Amino acid sequence: MFSIEWLASRSATEPVERTAYDGVLQRAAFVHAQSAFAAVKQKHPEVHGFRIIDEGGEEVERWFAGDDYRQRRPQS
Repeated sequence: MFSIEWLASRSATEPVERTAYDGVLQRAAFVHAQSAFAAVKQKHPEVHGFRIIDEGGEEVERWFAGDDYRQRRPQS
């Protein structure tokens, strides 16, 4: 299970909104967040990206509008 935290900026420490993703694959969580981005952006215009948080509370990936999703790198 993962959490998706919707962020207003790259430097934001608190999410605008947090949603749960019940899947077990990090890649599937990322694809889900990408597909939900437009709807979240419409609800919260200040949102510019998201980060994926694993069950242990660690950030495992992030993405912001303008980033090339094919070149994304998981967080270390």
